Amino acid sequence: NIGLSLDDGRNSCPDPGPIRCINTEIGEWVEIPAAGITMMHAIALPTTDRILFWGYKDVANPQNNYRQSTMWDNLTKTYVDPDNQPATAYNPTNPDINFANVHSAEHTHLNTEDLSIIIHGGYTGSNALGKESFIFHLNPLTGDSWEWLYLTNGQTSDGRFYATTLNLPGSNGTQAVTLYGSAGDNGTIAYTYEIFDVTTGLWTQKTNFPIDGQTRQRWAYQYYPWTYVLPNGSWFIGGHEGKTRKFSLNTPSEPTLLGTFLTGKGNRSRNTPKPPPQNIYDNEDGTSVILPLRPNAGGSYTDAKVLIIGGDSESTWSSSQVIDLNSTNPDWNSTVIPDLNIPRTHQVNSVILANGHVLVAGGAVDVMNGGACEIIDPSNLEAGWFKAAILNHKRWYHSAAILQLDGTVLMGGDDERGQTTGNGLPLEIYKPSYFVKNRPKITDDTLHGMGYKTDYTFEILSDPEKIVEVALIRPGAVTHGFNMDQRYIELEILERDTSSLRVKTPPDEFVAPAGYYMLVISYPTDCIPGEHDCGPIPSIGKWVRLTQ
Repeated sequence: NIGLSLDDGRNSCPDPGPIRCINTEIGEWVEIPAAGITMMHAIALPTTDRILFWGYKDVANPQNNYRQSTMWDNLTKTYVDPDNQPATAYNPTNPDINFANVHSAEHTHLNTEDLSIIIHGGYTGSNALGKESFIFHLNPLTGDSWEWLYLTNGQTSDGRFYATTLNLPGSNGTQAVTLYGSAGDNGTIAYTYEIFDVTTGLWTQKTNFPIDGQTRQRWAYQYYPWTYVLPNGSWFIGGHEGKTRKFSLNTPSEPTLLGTFLTGKGNRSRNTPKPPPQNIYDNEDGTSVILPLRPNAGGSYTDAKVLIIGGDSESTWSSSQVIDLNSTNPDWNSTVIPDLNIPRTHQVNSVILANGHVLVAGGAVDVMNGGACEIIDPSNLEAGWFKAAILNHKRWYHSAAILQLDGTVLMGGDDERGQTTGNGLPLEIYKPSYFVKNRPKITDDTLHGMGYKTDYTFEILSDPEKIVEVALIRPGAVTHGFNMDQRYIELEILERDTSSLRVKTPPDEFVAPAGYYMLVISYPTDCIPGEHDCGPIPSIGKWVRLTQ
């Protein structure tokens, strides 16, 4: 015995072939069984290793046709249903799947003791007008299981089918704002925003968006507008439409326009036919992500860049564009990013990985299985996209991908070939190349609460001098190719002790909305950039609560 630990299987290689141990370069997708539910919506549940997801009802089990949601437990590798479903939360004795149909809804994490998530709109309510609201939270009777709660007085003023909902800065995470959407899938567009308060369970302060001086119409964004809160306190809508806007949200007054920026490539989701041989329609094509927020030399956060990727018009199939909203003259075309290796003409998902690099997966046609995913380094966009592992299945319309606590990505869904076809499709997990490498470790099992604009110290098992980055990653809340809550915030390292790190926490809620985050530390890269993505090696995340 020479003191070596037994192999736990994570470092095993595939059978020898043209490329040995290929997962150390491009990662791998591992299939897991189907859940009977389409992964149209997915939300990471704080303090757990679970992902809540839902779509249509479980058509494979007609005796339980109101089963609409389940949770993937990445620790036990099993599916666990919540204590109830939206239909039974609305009416326990006579479940109504039509009234409580939360598919095509919107959602965001709130900062509460019971880990509340506001989920609303979609096809809910009478005539599917999308005005009803639910809370998904820890069941107060058990403390360790999850349940849906119907908000009796939680109707929005306007229908919110395909709206976007975000945490509202300045509320310590207890309020949310929803914007745009429509009354059902063919109803009146809501050119408005409304505010939700979890302490009252009410939506208030309905406010119009301004009228465009050229078109003489209100700012037009309908389907899940790619909306972001910027570190300087302003807001930004980056598409899908080719006219993007930066503005201030002056609740309860109309927003004030701060700048209009044309992408030059038009609408990335125009509901146009796909190229042959598909020749079919879908909507919500393309994807967008706000790139990692990093402190400058003075410790403040001023840099804010938004990336948009793919789309359904020929000029966007393989394109990606970035805008630096802190520059003097923001321009979508000032940085030239090489084309994607594979055109992404269908709904595609983007995920910020645990090392800060951006993964895109799905949306590809005329490829083997689901096609290769691709990864880009936000600090070197000009180097372009690197091909990574190939998906086992096509992931197009009504698919979702989301980061898990261990740094892997869960992906599922796809209704492109007919409604609910995604119910029987296996899910899969992407293990990035860093998954099988020597990863640093945070030793604090229960991290104490984190405040704003202060020092924070925590214990690590790794050599502190080798840590090149500390980051907070907000748990995701994704649907239709857009993750409303996805956010990566690098923290300034102030001091390294023999077994701990001291960092500076975010200054305010515009940089980091209040609530739970995955705390991650990273080693430097162990490879030389070349044909494959080569990024830092992150730890498994640890949950920490950031609050006022």
